[in-house]
Amino acid sequence: MLLVDNLGAGFGSPGTVNVTYRAALDARARLATMLVARPGYVPSAGFTAALAAADTHLAVAAGTSDESVRGARGQLALDQLAVAAERLLAEYGISYARSVRTTRPPWLGVTLDTIDGTPGTLTQARAITEPWGWVRLVFDRGVPPAAYAPAVTAAKARGLRILGQPIDSSAAKRYTPAGYLARIQEYVTAFPEIDAWEVGNEVNGRWTGRDIAAKVAEAAAWVQAHSSALVVCTLYWQLGTDLARAATFNWLRDNLPPPVRADLDVVLLSTWVEDAPLGPLGFDPVMRALADELPGLRIGLGELGYWNDDTSRVWWAFDRTDPYGTARRAVSSWYLAASLGYPSSVGGGFWWYFVQEMQPPAGEPLARTVADIRDALAL
Repeated sequence: MLLVDNLGAGFGSPGTVNVTYRAALDARARLATMLVARPGYVPSAGFTAALAAADTHLAVAAGTSDESVRGARGQLALDQLAVAAERLLAEYGISYARSVRTTRPPWLGVTLDTIDGTPGTLTQARAITEPWGWVRLVFDRGVPPAAYAPAVTAAKARGLRILGQPIDSSAAKRYTPAGYLARIQEYVTAFPEIDAWEVGNEVNGRWTGRDIAAKVAEAAAWVQAHSSALVVCTLYWQLGTDLARAATFNWLRDNLPPPVRADLDVVLLSTWVEDAPLGPLGFDPVMRALADELPGLRIGLGELGYWNDDTSRVWWAFDRTDPYGTARRAVSSWYLAASLGYPSSVGGGFWWYFVQEMQPPAGEPLARTVADIRDALAL
């Protein structure tokens, strides 16, 4: 995500705006703010080198009147600033989470959108996440709780905490308000051992229906009153350029008033990187804004991944010849680490296609990215 807004002030006077140079200046200021907010960060050699390179490019850009040179140097600076921000957020995320892990254990989560292959997949989930492992179990529409009882039992037997999702965003619109609440009640009653309940998934997605806010409010109040589990709501990261009211923060402010927020414990953010990118220079202001908007609540990442290759709309984000390779591993490693570095963050992650993309042998390198975060936290 590229922000060119003069640090929120906009541009009030006529004249040429050199986009890449202006974006680099904004990014440099944002990076300075990120450093001030993390006084405990010990810069790595990689961070220091990237920042020094960026400052060199910016100095050259500032000293020329040639807009083409200024733009080129701005782009080079912007590239290095993205590297520096990436290093900062990932490195600080791990060190911060490590410093508070005994009082606030992190969540390392994966998603099972199918129970095919359990308990083997649950054994692998434990192997790459313990002792901080979470698994989201997606309960398909029309399937009764009894069908998932073996999976719930197997997950708990392996020491995994469970985030239960009775209604996926793709199915939310198909429930009446009464049916939505009844579905939540049915599953919460059936599985008192589940640790957290997702009462709304990707709730600001326009495909969930206009009445989703009322459904979530009623479900959250009921679960809060009838269960000791955490109550979780997941937002969908999008700018909402096709529908302003569906933009993440617009929807949050319009549809989760204080009484509803009081019934929530955790608000997660779902991000699919080829739909609405959220790179290192955009991630931090978004996460800080989410924390500021929801004081007293925990935040984190509730979904992460790429769409299935057979249906993906774009291929710019990764190599068509290596769809499960470098890009997915980089995304998993970085987002999982960066999400841990906020005082109210649970971390999370919950890679969606865990069953399809992290199973050995082909998925072993991707699964290793989760285990690497676990190992870094344990140091």
